[in-house]
This record gives sequence, C-alpha cells and structure tokens, in this order.
Amino acid sequence: MTEDRRALSAGLDQVEKYGASSKIGRFIKKPMHYSLVILHRKIQYKFLGREKQVKCKTFFNEEMHLSLPSSTDIFLSGGKTHDSEVRLARYFISEVKAGEVFFDIGAHCGYFSLLASRLVGEEGSIVAFEASPKTHQMLCQNLSQRSNAEIHHRAVSDTNGTVKFYEFPNLYSEYNAIDAEQYKDQNWFKKHRPVEANVQAVTLDFFVRSHSIIPTTIKIDVEGAEYKVLSGSKNVLAKHSPTIAMEYLSPRRNNQNHVLANNLLLDLGYSAHIIDSKGLLQKTRDLDEHMRTSGLESDNAVFKPA
Repeated sequence: MTEDRRALSAGLDQVEKYGASSKIGRFIKKPMHYSLVILHRKIQYKFLGREKQVKCKTFFNEEMHLSLPSSTDIFLSGGKTHDSEVRLARYFISEVKAGEVFFDIGAHCGYFSLLASRLVGEEGSIVAFEASPKTHQMLCQNLSQRSNAEIHHRAVSDTNGTVKFYEFPNLYSEYNAIDAEQYKDQNWFKKHRPVEANVQAVTLDFFVRSHSIIPTTIKIDVEGAEYKVLSGSKNVLAKHSPTIAMEYLSPRRNNQNHVLANNLLLDLGYSAHIIDSKGLLQKTRDLDEHMRTSGLESDNAVFKPA
C-alpha cells in the first residue's frame, strides 16, 4: 500500500473510532459541531422542517456540502460511520486503482464518488448517477469541480424512458427510491410521505454503448432497484466483467429483489464476497446466511468474476 493509501486508511480508522464512541465521547471530540447537530434536529428541523446547509472536511481531505439532519455522521466524523460503510471504504482504498473507471449508481450526495475520485486520480474517471432531483443538486455541488467526474441526473434501470421516483423528507432521504411501497410497514412511513417526481431512466448497456466508456468497478445503492439495474446491464457484465459492490439487505427486510440480483450475478459467473474488518474479501456461498449470523440489517457485498 502506498503512503497516500496508508494515510487514507489511518483517516478511516478515526472515522470508525468516532462512530464507535459514546454520545459523550462524540460531544467531547467535537462539542460545537455536535451541539449544532442536536439543536438543529431537535428544534429547527423538528418544528419548522428546515434543513441546514453545511460544509465539512472528509477523512480524505475533500470539502463536502451536506444538508442536515441527513449525513450527520459525515459532518461530525468526516465519513460514513456504519460498520458496513467503513468496511466498504476500506475495500475501495485497498482495491480501486489509479486509472480505473468507477460507476457510482445511487451516488446520493457523493461521498463514495469523491473518495473514488481521489483513488482513480486524473487518469481515471468517475461516473455518478443520482435520480433524486434534490439530492442531485447537492451531488453537483460536491463533484462539479472534479475534472475526472461526470454527473448524470438519471435513474439506472432495466429500460430507457421516464419512471416515477419518490423523494422523502431530508431525515429519510436515504430511502429515496423508485418503489416507495416497500416502506409501508415502517413506522416512520405513515408520517413522512414521499414526493413523486418523473425522472429519466437509462440502462447501463445503453449508457456504456452510447458513451463509449467501460466501468472497472460499479457501486450500486438504489434501495431495492438492484435487480433492475443489473437486468439492464447484462451485456456490460458478460462482456467486460466489472467488479460489483452492492448493498444487500437482511431476509427480514423483504430482500427478494436483492436475492434476484444476487442470483443474476451468480448465473453470469460471478462469485459473492463479504468484506471483513480489514477491507479484505471473504468468499461466501450464502449471503442470506451471512446476514442472519451477523445480525446486520444491511451490508455491502462484492461480486467478482469467478
């Protein structure tokens, strides 16, 4: 590992440490930031519904625009603190090389796109897709100055055309999705209904062919639309065999679409891996069993050609 990558890994260690600390520990580490987050969420957002635009420095030393109360962990620690996201970042730091082409499908505000932009360097490329109209604006703020990145306000799916997309209020924006009904049994869903928007969808097969760009790694985080993304990518997968990093849900969270996505990749000759605490891949034959034994609600799986 190069000196730069070791520095990134050390920075991620601090993100992980902050995420594992108690509320008191987080306050002591960043009292002003922590107080701002709590006061905004408990007063301004709760009673007035107002978001707060802020900037922060990530653990990889890039400035990032955020809208509180979402992405609070990035604002406080400089990174995503969920265990699965820390392990995914470790994997990318270890395995995404200079000169590669990184597709970020469901880029949200651009955290992983920015990290990948640093990793692939000027000789590489980032292609970020975000369907949410509101989140896309913040993604543009974060990536527009990156010469190696391009941004597409598109849903990636199994057909080209217009699709309905559902945006939730800021606190629940991580659940923005093509299918909002998947959340109907969640307690928060009844109080926080989404806004419907029409967005353009594109298949990866069409996009890659029309833009003459071939992905090396594809990160997919699309809240239940993983199977649609991969169904529209079969030619790319069969011909170019990019590495796939994909969110995978626990069986108790109605993960039928994730199972279909997993099976599609296995049928194309891929093998599934989980990411260990060091960012290394461990092959698995049963992701559902991994989810049950780990107790996680969600995790990131990596699929590589067998």
